[in-house]
Amino acid sequence: MTKGTTSKPTEAERLAADVPAYLQMGSSGDAKFAFSDNEKPADTGENSEEETTPPIPSSASYRPGRTSPPPSPQLPAPTPSAFISTLGTSKGKSPMKSSAQTLGMSDLDLEKLVLISEVFRQSVGSTENERFSVANPDKFDGTKPEKLDTFEAQCRSVYLSNERKYAEPSRQALFAGSYLEGTAFEWWKGELKKSSTDFKASAPLFWDNLRSRFGNPEYGRVVEERLTFLQMKETDHVNRHLTTFENLAAQTSWNEEALRSRLYWSIASRLREELGRCDPASFATLPWLKTRLLQIDHRYWERQDEIRREKGRQGHSDKPAGSKKATSTSTSTSTTTSSSPSPSGPPKTQNKPANSQSSSPPRSNTDASGRITAEERKRRMDNRLCLYCGKEGHGVKNCPVSEAKSKKKAAGNSSKN
Repeated sequence: MTKGTTSKPTEAERLAADVPAYLQMGSSGDAKFAFSDNEKPADTGENSEEETTPPIPSSASYRPGRTSPPPSPQLPAPTPSAFISTLGTSKGKSPMKSSAQTLGMSDLDLEKLVLISEVFRQSVGSTENERFSVANPDKFDGTKPEKLDTFEAQCRSVYLSNERKYAEPSRQALFAGSYLEGTAFEWWKGELKKSSTDFKASAPLFWDNLRSRFGNPEYGRVVEERLTFLQMKETDHVNRHLTTFENLAAQTSWNEEALRSRLYWSIASRLREELGRCDPASFATLPWLKTRLLQIDHRYWERQDEIRREKGRQGHSDKPAGSKKATSTSTSTSTTTSSSPSPSGPPKTQNKPANSQSSSPPRSNTDASGRITAEERKRRMDNRLCLYCGKEGHGVKNCPVSEAKSKKKAAGNSSKN
């Protein structure tokens, strides 16, 4: 900062002023100031309040005794990120120390240079593509043509992860060829024996040649047949069906109208029914139809989850209600049996209600054939009740209801005779 300036420099301005000469390039690419061997900056005779940069060692051509430093070297104008990437490329146990020796700098000066350069790079941004790693492709031996599409997709993913490295078709072919084995690698060895010129000329046709040699010659016809007979099951999710449909459609030359019609008739009937309730304009094109199908299918499976939860809550609430009903039935039965008269009472007045009650037992205590259920049988046995009429004080053999029913049946048979 010069004299007369009242504002203090910001951190970014201070770091920018501290960047070495070979990073502060003008529009013409020349350095704004030169290297210097002096341990201290030259005395200009003027007092300056601005912050000075630590001395940068000069080239080895300058020797003590000279009255003036050598002319500044004309260095290229590398980008900050490219310069930083070269600092750690030296081989050895200490790349930083090796780089410092190469530049004729001390380790501390180089560390400061790297720090300042990184701040400068982040401030101006990087023009290089950010690299990231993707999974390597699986080996392809040529025995299964249906795996060729997957192999090609995996290789192209690697190409896209580093477009600068695999910009040339010859590099793409070399990378894909390194993952061939078996019969496919034998074919690749023949390609590698070509001259450099012939190989670079055939590299752009690598995938076409590989598909013609190890792919299915009727591949297009097979894809069209699979697309024609593709059908979604009622229990499938439409997103899976759309993925299969799109993969097959991308390998055909069908237009959008044909693909839209094929998609409509390939989906489940439940989806077509819901489409019939929608406005036809909402799925007039193929992309709109896919969007509408995803919305309908998503809501359908949400509703299925709601139904399952409702059934679960109903089943949980029915169990206590059933036990309560059984308890009330047992209580009413016990009350009836306790208030009933003894068998020694008048047979006509006492047996008639008993007979009417036993002739129509509760529906919950009998099965479809009219017999008592296993639970009711166990209850009567535990309470020492009659297994026929459900009353206490007697058994099946001397049950008055059973005897009255037998006498009535016998009288009916005698009258017919």
